[in-house]
Amino acid sequence: MGLNRPQTMHSAIKPCRQSSPSYFAGMGFSGQLGTVNLADIFQTLQMNRQSGTLIVAGPAETVRIWFSEGQVMRCTTPPIDGRPYLMHAVMKKGLTPTEIVEDLLRRHRQTGQPLRELLLHAGSISESDLDEICAWCIEEQVCPTFEWQTGEFSFEEGPPGPDLQGGDVVEMGAGGLQTTSVVMEATRRKDEWKRIRDIITDPDALYLVDNDGRNYLRNQPAAPEMLKVLRYLDGQHSLEAIAQSVGLTRFDTYAIVAQLVVAGVARARGVAEIVDDALQLKASGEAQRARDLLENAVRSAPVAEVLKPLAEVCAELNQVPRAVELYLTLIQQAQDAGDLNLALSYLDTVIGLSPDDPDLQFERAQVHAELGNVEPAAQGFTAAAQAYLATKAVQKAVDACHRAKNILPRSPDPHRYLARAYLLDGNTETAVVEYKSLWHALLTVHRPRKALEELVTILDSDCKYAAVKDQVLSHAKNSEAVKTSKAIRTLAYVAMAVVVGVGAFAGWRFYEKNLLKEDGLRQTTSLDGMMAERLAKVEHISVREQIAALRGEFGVRVPEVDARLSIMDVKVTQDFEARADALLSQSEALRAAGKYAESYVALDDLAARYVGTRAATASAVARTRIHSEEIGTQVLGRAESAKQRWASGDWDGAVKELEPVLARKDLPGDIRKELTSRQVEWQGALRSSKRLGERAVAIQTTGDLQGALAA
Repeated sequence: MGLNRPQTMHSAIKPCRQSSPSYFAGMGFSGQLGTVNLADIFQTLQMNRQSGTLIVAGPAETVRIWFSEGQVMRCTTPPIDGRPYLMHAVMKKGLTPTEIVEDLLRRHRQTGQPLRELLLHAGSISESDLDEICAWCIEEQVCPTFEWQTGEFSFEEGPPGPDLQGGDVVEMGAGGLQTTSVVMEATRRKDEWKRIRDIITDPDALYLVDNDGRNYLRNQPAAPEMLKVLRYLDGQHSLEAIAQSVGLTRFDTYAIVAQLVVAGVARARGVAEIVDDALQLKASGEAQRARDLLENAVRSAPVAEVLKPLAEVCAELNQVPRAVELYLTLIQQAQDAGDLNLALSYLDTVIGLSPDDPDLQFERAQVHAELGNVEPAAQGFTAAAQAYLATKAVQKAVDACHRAKNILPRSPDPHRYLARAYLLDGNTETAVVEYKSLWHALLTVHRPRKALEELVTILDSDCKYAAVKDQVLSHAKNSEAVKTSKAIRTLAYVAMAVVVGVGAFAGWRFYEKNLLKEDGLRQTTSLDGMMAERLAKVEHISVREQIAALRGEFGVRVPEVDARLSIMDVKVTQDFEARADALLSQSEALRAAGKYAESYVALDDLAARYVGTRAATASAVARTRIHSEEIGTQVLGRAESAKQRWASGDWDGAVKELEPVLARKDLPGDIRKELTSRQVEWQGALRSSKRLGERAVAIQTTGDLQGALAA
């Protein structure tokens, strides 16, 4: 065929050197699979009686075939169960006992003698039988390559290279294997595979023979190969596992099962049936078998009903990485569905499995924040920051600290670990600023002397830079709080030494009512005068931090200052929340108008500038709702069209139209669950002889006899 279409072949094949007058004769060539029919290549090599190695590299494996005078002589094969492909075949087919096979393999490893010679010298198999089994092995390796649509091929003339000399090579006798017979068998299998895939649409499905199927088989003769397959059709073995267990090829196994499905003897198990069986196996102590069943089911139905029991079984088997992977998928699905409490429950479970993973701590804190759980959210972000610092993930630690600080600005820990992160990054100036903020946070929970002691302890533990420690301690010791504390103590000592009772009380009241009050009111008034301008710039967080610092210095001792600062704090908080609510309302209005992109921009602005507000917390839920509406708008039309096709009797068309919808990675969890359930129901109907018969009757009632016959 290749010689009759030189212009087409030439466009797809790149010669390795100058071609001779007979196309491909006396030359090497290479090309891409999918652009050239592999059958043309084989027939061309046969017609030109060429000798050389054809290398076919597919998506997952590479097959090397050596031709002699245009006939197939050798082929590489993969080992099976630790044995060369040829030795496994002669043993499985009962041509050579296991003990002889093992002895021959030992001799092969010791001497390097070809397996073909060893088998013939052992006298356990005739040369004609050996040629037949070698031809079978070569066809099993070569025929699947004719289905590959992606990959490369190349041909080089000459004797077989080192890759075609080892124990993994199957070698024909002197007559070789007719290339024409290989091409015909490959073409037949390719056509047959198309029919099989129309029947077995899911290669991961588990098939069983139920009571109806057994009753049918009692009156029907069955070939030995079919009987072997039937023993494993119990709903717990995949087709790949059945092929390996019974010693049949993958093609033969699929063909037998397809025949049984068409006859109504076998059917694919539903997802719910598989999960029930797996739970029973787990309860009876067979956790590994339960895991194998669920792993098979999750490939075709990655829904929570399968994912959760699979994750639990993996955790029970101490397969922690796989269990964590599955729980993360469950968490994502719960978040997509807006069920944050369920996502939080899964997060608690997965953190118990992997407590040292800072990303999980961070994720849990985010969910707490979205739920409005302020204290747990701040504690979670702080714990995540500590874990990130332990792994030197500085930027992630900084992000976590900022989130915790925005939620609870007066908490000392976020400032402490943020300063430590900046020190790890070599940013000492910013670290000094954060240590000063830590000092003011400590003043809100301790008296000045205790706060100073705590600050010294933290600096000795966390900071190795003497200059940073000196600068921070100097700031703390020279702050008004410490000066005030010292002044109070000094005044008390003097008053106690000079006067007793009234003098000390009078001096203290004088300081409280005059000096400290005057200083506090002055700083408060200054802040109040600049507040409107700063709020317009959305500097609410820094204003609240400054208010907190002033309350730490004056609030306890000067009620007038504390009351005024409290009013200012409420005003700042209300303004912050109001601006955030307005931006969230703007996003909702854009969403309602169908302007999803602009709505996302508003939510991004909200999350970035209004951290810690109710609206910012709600933005994640709003984003999920926008995403769901946007995706729903795109896919529900096709889903409804598929439903109408189903109702009209076009069942195959309905299933095909639903497949690209479910293939979307961004499909919301609730829509995916509904459509997956619908797909499972429809596929079950297509496999049910009863349902197909009912459809044919329904079509017949419309007068469409040809359509009823096709159904």
